[in-house]
Amino acid sequence: RSFRLGGGGSTCTSYCHGPTRPWPTELPDCDPPPEGLVDDDNAPSVTSVAPFDGEEDVAVRGAFSSFRTTVVVNFSEPMDRPSMTAAGTFFLRNLSDDSLVDGRVTCSSPPAPGWCQRATFTPTNQLAFDTSYQVNVTRSAKDWGGAPLIGDFTSEFSTASPDVTPPTVDSTSPEDGATDVLFTTRGFTVTFSEPLLQSSVTGYDESSYLSCTYGSARFCVRRTIPLSCPQYHPACNYVSGHVSCASPDCRVVRFTMNNGVPDLDLSTGYTLRVREYRDLSGNRMADPYEARFTTGWDPCEFGEDYEECP
Repeated sequence: RSFRLGGGGSTCTSYCHGPTRPWPTELPDCDPPPEGLVDDDNAPSVTSVAPFDGEEDVAVRGAFSSFRTTVVVNFSEPMDRPSMTAAGTFFLRNLSDDSLVDGRVTCSSPPAPGWCQRATFTPTNQLAFDTSYQVNVTRSAKDWGGAPLIGDFTSEFSTASPDVTPPTVDSTSPEDGATDVLFTTRGFTVTFSEPLLQSSVTGYDESSYLSCTYGSARFCVRRTIPLSCPQYHPACNYVSGHVSCASPDCRVVRFTMNNGVPDLDLSTGYTLRVREYRDLSGNRMADPYEARFTTGWDPCEFGEDYEECP
């Protein structure tokens, strides 16, 4: 390989070749891959692909999700990035109608910054359910010295059937039937059977009794046995708060009492209710879910060392 010094660094002046390579086109990048990653004696090859060849029931999310089923290919050595991202080098074919899937190819830098030892195909739209696909990487893919892939590579996989199962509640905190719940509890969580669509969790008004009684609220906490509220304070039976995802995949949902809202009443039954949350395929909860718990007595009556006891 020949280089020219000047202008503050080493630059390519001609071509790059090894004992098994014909003279290729000019190098696309003058910064070679790290020492030890280049194989001058063998043509580059695919070392692994995901989904693996013959894999079935590959997960596909519904139209409500931003999740995309990607195809990842790893190579035996760093590949030339422009050759990998060029049209017709790495593509996905729908075998049901022999059409090409729209998408884009990106390269992961490590362990060879600027090169492409791992390439990822991300489809523009969701893949179809119950469909077979063929992964293709052609000999247009070249390594950093210009040697083409050892041969055209193909692999096949099939996608899963549509998810039609609605999400259900696995557990709550406080759990259903809990007693002696600390009256200073400020947060309540619900764990679902699967990740939820975040837009079905956030953006709904949980702070108003009207929302809980008549409409948009999807997570409500209220007295199990309502009091007779004063005329101008009809919200006395509802806990005011806001809802957020308590886990990265939004499988756990948390209701947090708003600042300034009084603590829960002592020795009082409360009902936690959730409804209409959707999973990543858009399936809505089949029925509302309720869990009931009861707060404890005043700890000061029993001589407990509670900071607010007189």
